[in-house]
Amino acid sequence: FLDGRRWLVGDEMTLADIRAYACCSQLKIMDIPFEPANWAHVDPWYKAFESYDAIRDVNDKGVAFLKEFRQKVAEQAPAD
Repeated sequence: FLDGRRWLVGDEMTLADIRAYACCSQLKIMDIPFEPANWAHVDPWYKAFESYDAIRDVNDKGVAFLKEFRQKVAEQAPAD
């Protein structure tokens, strides 16, 4: 979808882009490796989001919070 385009739908960022970015950032929460640089069309799109301070700041705080929450839940889970 990003071949030759900056955004998923049209010429400006839409809800589709925001939702896709949120999904990509969730991979960080789950410790699933995601390197946008390995995806030729995804990397510039992902960097476009990272260029917005407000998006990056809010997202980074959310990712950090959810990673910490996930860790606490894992620590409290009963042993098998």
